[in-house]
Amino acid sequence: MKKLKLLLLVLGVSLIASSQVNIVSFTVKNTLPGNIDSWLSTPGALVLIAQKAPGQRVVEPRLVVQIRNGSAVICGNNPATARPVDPFDVRTFSTADLIGLLSNCHELKEGNYSICAQFFNADRVAISKEVCKEFKVESTNTEYTPPTLITPDNGKKFTPQELQRPVVFRWTPLVPKPKEPVTYRLRVWQLMQGQNSTQAMKSNSPVITKDIDNLTQATVNGILTGPCKPPYLCDFIWNVQALNRSGKPMGNNDGTSEPYTFKANNDIDIQFDSVYVSCCNSNGMQNVYIKIKNNLANTVKITQLNIDKVNGVTNVIPITGLTPVLPATITGNGSQVFTGTIKCIDTATTIRFFVRAEDALDNAITETEVETDTLDCPCDPCRTLNIKVEKDSLTLPKNGNPVQVNLIGSFSGLNPNLVKKVTAEIIYFNITQTKDTNCAKCVFDSKNYGNFYPPASSLPGYTGPVFNKPDYSRIVTWNSTIIKDCGGQPHDDGGGGVDNGDPLHNKALGIERQTPKRDFGDKMAVIPDNNNPLPIPQLPNFILPIAVPEMNSLSCCGDVIKICIRYTYYDFCCHACEVIKCYEIKREK
Repeated sequence: MKKLKLLLLVLGVSLIASSQVNIVSFTVKNTLPGNIDSWLSTPGALVLIAQKAPGQRVVEPRLVVQIRNGSAVICGNNPATARPVDPFDVRTFSTADLIGLLSNCHELKEGNYSICAQFFNADRVAISKEVCKEFKVESTNTEYTPPTLITPDNGKKFTPQELQRPVVFRWTPLVPKPKEPVTYRLRVWQLMQGQNSTQAMKSNSPVITKDIDNLTQATVNGILTGPCKPPYLCDFIWNVQALNRSGKPMGNNDGTSEPYTFKANNDIDIQFDSVYVSCCNSNGMQNVYIKIKNNLANTVKITQLNIDKVNGVTNVIPITGLTPVLPATITGNGSQVFTGTIKCIDTATTIRFFVRAEDALDNAITETEVETDTLDCPCDPCRTLNIKVEKDSLTLPKNGNPVQVNLIGSFSGLNPNLVKKVTAEIIYFNITQTKDTNCAKCVFDSKNYGNFYPPASSLPGYTGPVFNKPDYSRIVTWNSTIIKDCGGQPHDDGGGGVDNGDPLHNKALGIERQTPKRDFGDKMAVIPDNNNPLPIPQLPNFILPIAVPEMNSLSCCGDVIKICIRYTYYDFCCHACEVIKCYEIKREK
């Protein structure tokens, strides 16, 4: 009797302990990935809801979660390793919460499993019933590389007679090789007027559909049954799709290859033999050279030739001065060279040409071709403008002015129709005493030390020279009298292009016409004792006076003057060429 009472007491305590927490629901998705961590990204993979029993005091509850295969525990925790969870009345444990308790679970093989959950107290006594749910792990889908087309080659040209005979199509199999049988579905579409290949595949019904089991080639008869007449073109596109036994796609891109195209020549077979586009020249133009071949014996007529894409973007550009003019015929097995120009496209790296041809006797038979030229044009205005400073040096003035040296020279190749602006800038000036160092003299006005000063030479076809200050300047500017835009033709500024003496004649360029009276006051020169005008140079020579400190008159004195000039030439497209030259002159008594 005592033993029975003791047994009933233990059973009662056990029942009280096991009913302290109630697992209200435990939801497990029927099929789960083999990788445990990927359950986090699987919607609704695991959800457990638990509730504390009314009136029960639960201290440090522990949740044990295990994955089992039959009676064998695959992974998970146990009452000895379970960690306490925060006390709760009602709590929902998410997939992340439950996976956190499966720290020793990583990958499950294909098969059937159960996942079990139960709460324990700190004494490792169960305080809830165990709840188990079954699920299965399916094999991971293998990544297959879709077929790659082999023949006919992409862009293949057939004669109409060839397309009326059997044509063999070949492609590569899926990689890696599947264990199950594969059906390869070959489809061919015919393009219609105004369609591209993508539109034809999307909108048109295939003219050929053929399923081939476990083979990577097929022979197709009668692709072309007659002449290609509008709205149908003699252009075709084809692809191959891999399917499993259920008709579902296998592999990436829905098991579909990239498409290839082929066409019937329509008794016309022209091709671009060569294309060439020059770099931008000083007139803001690019020269175009195109050679087109006729590969058949019949005469063809070229009806359209233009640029249709720049840098891969559609941009239809006509060719100016195209020679010969269109339409132009090309005799059988002959060729024709076309030349012309286009307005400079500074940003162009690729330019694509489009040509349309028709049979000289039947304009319903047509063909189009495209060809791309890749440009590699460095911006080199120095090479394009090809201006040189020649016969240049520093000289002492013939009038003996002690506070002046002259920069003389000639601009070879200077053309106001090509060069919008010319500048000469003093960027370095230095005087070194060659004898007694005590000979150096002080200069109290910096404008008289290493600056250009008037009168300076004019250049033919240019206004100026313009100084930054009325009586001295580190930079001298000449501006072309020609007014035009980049690559454009010369035009006047509304006044007929005639310089009528108005100081504001060139105001359209933002440049005022310089006059000694207006810009320099009544005196042409501001350096003392410089009253003798400079001789007019032989064009296009220049003479630029430069103010320097007067040398000491003692015979023991001497110096060397070194000056560096930056010459800059600007074309009408705002490209600039800079040339730096340095000069020296020695002064002695």
